[in-house]
Amino acid sequence: MRTLQSGSAYITVVANGGTEARTCNVQAPAGFSPRVLWGDASAVTGATALGARGTAVAVWERKK
Repeated sequence: MRTLQSGSAYITVVANGGTEARTCNVQAPAGFSPRVLWGDASAVTGATALGARGTAVAVWERKK
């Protein structure tokens, strides 16, 4: 998992290069909400499983 800052937003990339599902925990930054750009929306919030060789990308923007 990698999170990058782009201006006032953040971009998170979660990837599983393994052959089995993996669980990871993604915590939302205070005052931000995710918009999924690629993959399963459940993979970018809370403790969720990412399938084998799965990838999810989300941009976190301030709540309006």
